[in-house]
Amino acid sequence: MVTAESLIQEIAQYYEILEPVSESGFSVYPLIGSSSTPIISLKEAQTQGLSWVQESSVESVEQLDAINKGDVPVLIPYLSQVQGGKQDRTVFEPVIVPTGHDESNPLSIPAKCIEMSRWHYGGSRGEKTTREFSWGKSRVSSQMAHSISLHHEQGIVWENVDAAQMSMGFSSSDAPTSSYREMNETAFETREDLKKMLETLMEGTQNQDQVGVVVVYKGRLLGIESYGSSNLWNQFSEEVLRGFIIDMYFLKSEEEEEEDELSPPDVLLSNLNEELKETGLIAQKASGVGDLYRFRNDSWEGVFILHDGVPIHLYASKKHVDTIADRRVQQSRSQRRDFRVTPVSSMMPEQRIMPTDEIAEEDILEEEDSSQISNH
Repeated sequence: MVTAESLIQEIAQYYEILEPVSESGFSVYPLIGSSSTPIISLKEAQTQGLSWVQESSVESVEQLDAINKGDVPVLIPYLSQVQGGKQDRTVFEPVIVPTGHDESNPLSIPAKCIEMSRWHYGGSRGEKTTREFSWGKSRVSSQMAHSISLHHEQGIVWENVDAAQMSMGFSSSDAPTSSYREMNETAFETREDLKKMLETLMEGTQNQDQVGVVVVYKGRLLGIESYGSSNLWNQFSEEVLRGFIIDMYFLKSEEEEEEDELSPPDVLLSNLNEELKETGLIAQKASGVGDLYRFRNDSWEGVFILHDGVPIHLYASKKHVDTIADRRVQQSRSQRRDFRVTPVSSMMPEQRIMPTDEIAEEDILEEEDSSQISNH
């Protein structure tokens, strides 16, 4: 039986894991490999005007259209965040978009909404947006990803956004439409500790032939992520590190925790193999091309995609906390009485759960009573 353990064993065989670079409790072990692939990132293709992601014509927050008019496939990694459209989204599986998908033949890809109270063209602070999305600078954290992956429902995603807003200490003025992407990016723009962490970890993860990382926080293994080429890693490395760094807001405790001793690189992968022992792989149909697999046990969840036998994107993370615990969600709601959030439902106007007479022309509920919070 092919298992998640055998997948990690293959990584250990073909990739070298280096000693970690550490900063403020985070330790990142670089993965060095010789994998190569003609696939490029959607970020690269978008700058050339050849590929992008846009709002779907069916108007669902759980679906986007991908365009690729170039000569080579493009990769959109799992948990990537895109900005604009009618609401910010996160892409919900690794997608390899093949050539031949122009505006008349877009590729449908799965997504989740990470902006709770906007459904119109125009950003949270009045900036203009269009049907075409721009690339976000950050990713969904590994701990938040567990809740999304386990439950799937759009409502759970919004509860995670609500919990994240509380954990990160943002007010309604910081994120007017409760955009998780905006919260993440604002955190790195305004908080010096995060800037320092990101700068140090980035400097230590730009090695020749690097294709990924294994990430540890205070001695606890958070996850592993790798790509099919060093070029792909260089394109997405900052987003990957930002996603794991944001985990610190979910993992912090009321009392200062003592850090566990760091494991040597070979022991780290050996421990990971043991934790994934007998965890089976589930084959799924990929939205684009390639072979898509998922795996999950009590602690771990992961997804990876192969193309011509090469692992183009592997993501695996370990659950340490429940980011949507009822206590945290209820506490966040009671502590933020000045912040009214009314998310639209996961389907568009005719199927919304809000009465139509409560929705303005721009599909935004007007702030008539800021003392109440309405969550649907």
